[in-house]
Amino acid sequence: MHGRDIPIAIAKALVFSLMIFTVFCLAGCGKVPEEKKILMWLVGSEKQAQKITELGLDFYKQTGVKVSCEAISWGEAHSKYLTSVVGEVTPDIGTMGLTWGTEFGNLGAMVDLNREFPDDLSELTSSIFPGLAGSIRYNDSIFAVPFDMSEYIMFYRCDIIKEPPRTWKDLTSLLSELNSSGRSMIIDWGGMGWIGYSPFLWQNGGDYYDKDMTSATLDSDKALEAMKFFTSLYKAYEVPVENRPVEQSFKIGEYPIFISGNWKMKSLSDIAPELKGKWAIATLPAGPTGKKTGFIGGRVMGIFSLSKHKKEAWEFIKYLSRPDIQIKLYEDTLESHDTYLPPNIKTWNLLPMEDSFKRPLLDQAMDSKGPPSVLGWDDSTRFIDTAIQMVVLKNKDAGAALKDADNELERRIRR
Repeated sequence: MHGRDIPIAIAKALVFSLMIFTVFCLAGCGKVPEEKKILMWLVGSEKQAQKITELGLDFYKQTGVKVSCEAISWGEAHSKYLTSVVGEVTPDIGTMGLTWGTEFGNLGAMVDLNREFPDDLSELTSSIFPGLAGSIRYNDSIFAVPFDMSEYIMFYRCDIIKEPPRTWKDLTSLLSELNSSGRSMIIDWGGMGWIGYSPFLWQNGGDYYDKDMTSATLDSDKALEAMKFFTSLYKAYEVPVENRPVEQSFKIGEYPIFISGNWKMKSLSDIAPELKGKWAIATLPAGPTGKKTGFIGGRVMGIFSLSKHKKEAWEFIKYLSRPDIQIKLYEDTLESHDTYLPPNIKTWNLLPMEDSFKRPLLDQAMDSKGPPSVLGWDDSTRFIDTAIQMVVLKNKDAGAALKDADNELERRIRR
């Protein structure tokens, strides 16, 4: 290489280095941050999952976080969640049965919202119905918050029954009168099982567990009195033990009063439109305590521990809990018979519903309870069902049946 070529070679090397440096700088400056996406599984209909995905577009505009929602059926939901936990392929957010959050949370599969987002959670839970609040808290932990709710309510033909029964005594008097003309009442949701029995147990001052949720309490006088009254409806007042077509039976007046979930309001309007103005709803008859406590259920939503976007997932849960968004979800479900209600009390001021329906629903929801937040509860309910059926169908002593059920509940408490 000639001497004069050395500066040229150096210059070329400097230019090449500068080009490489520039390329790296441009690549760094032009790098677009990875878009955040969260996945939600919805136990329910494909239509509602589509609605949530649609609402996710509005959330995306506000936050830059994309949301997709996939529907899974009730039949496969529990096993699918367990499989996803074991395989470490969970969604970010899951909706599920009211007691599942406690179950999965104690497996370490779900975020303890009370620990991760205490201030936000306190504000959110302050607006939900008390009965739901009791079912989602496990000790000091809350692994999921209400997504929606369903509640027990009483339906009656107001052209046949002038005043709904307000007490247990009123109820048996009405049934005696109906029985004399070959008619009676249907207990539809839960029927001859623990859901059907629960309101009577609570209305009589009894419960399944003690206040600390550490000991079963079915072997008690209050539980026995409630069981005797509840089973007498079947044995003495001709409440049918088998399933009946509720809407049709109500329509023809064979069973002009029944207890079921709020979704029957929609099905009655669709199946028996000619009854418009001839039926109404009322709160449950009050027990000896003066309380008319009913059963309340629904779905909850929580964040899985494996989520890489926990904060964003929580923001979407808060978004879905807003009153205006809950109204949109409620209106969307009106097109189906599987209609849920908003769990946020503040939402009810905006609820597009006739006051004659809204008032008793709100009144009943304020005096309702959900299933107990006890590990082992879901595995115990079958023994309560068995106790009821043995008393009604096999004439087993009610005290002995409850004692057997109490022993099974006690054995299955996981402390």
